[in-house]
Amino acid sequence: MVTLVNPSNEKAIRKLWNIYHTVNLIAICSAVPIWFFTPFLTREIDHNNWHKFFRGFSIVYGLTASGTVLVISNELTRLKPKIDALNKRETAEFKHSLASDLWLAQGRNTAIAQLLLSGSVPSTPSDDVRSAEGTPEEDYSDSELVLPVLPLHRKEPFPV
Repeated sequence: MVTLVNPSNEKAIRKLWNIYHTVNLIAICSAVPIWFFTPFLTREIDHNNWHKFFRGFSIVYGLTASGTVLVISNELTRLKPKIDALNKRETAEFKHSLASDLWLAQGRNTAIAQLLLSGSVPSTPSDDVRSAEGTPEEDYSDSELVLPVLPLHRKEPFPV
């Protein structure tokens, strides 16, 4: 079964998933102690009205929290395929971007190796290659520094 998720709803689905989980955990973790331990704290029901209130509150809260947990669990099972689809899409996008970056790096390394093996690059640029408009005071702050990525192993050594 394939689940299609609208990308614009992705944040809303994840937020709803997190809210449901949080409410479920709070309801379960608070209802069990209140349900079981409050009657032991109020043994004499007729002692005062607070004992009656806490005993009744513990029963009502326990039943309400149990119903809430059941309803939210059904909603979480309904959202599970959508969350799985979002996770698969994120994984596929990451793998695609990683493969693309590796392919570009491999192409760049191949071009650098071919350039070095051909020997067509002079070791020092001559005066006619340098731009006459360039001055040493130029601002290169917004230019991007690109470092070549060299292969880790070669079959033949670089020419000296």
